[in-house]
Amino acid sequence: ASNTAAALSSSELGELGEKLVNAQFSQRQENEADDYAIELMQRHDLNAEASVAALRKIEAKYGNDSSLFSSHPAAGDRAERLEASFQ
Repeated sequence: ASNTAAALSSSELGELGEKLVNAQFSQRQENEADDYAIELMQRHDLNAEASVAALRKIEAKYGNDSSLFSSHPAAGDRAERLEASFQ
C-alpha cells in the first residue's frame, strides 16, 4: 500500500483531489438546478412530477451508474431525491 502511495507524485495526488472536488461541486450544482426547475414548474402550475418520469426514462436507457468523480448525480438518484421532495 505504501509503495502505491509512494509511486504517485504530489502533482498526481493534487490532480486527483481537484477532480474529486470539482465533481462533487458539479453534482451539488446539478441538484440545485433540479430544485430550481421544480420550484419554477410549480410556480407556473406545470406538472413538476413529470421531471421524475423524465429522469426515470434516462435511467432506464443509460443506467444509474455514478461515482464520486461523476460530474452529475445518477439519473435514478436524482429521481429519488425529487420524489422525496413531493412527499
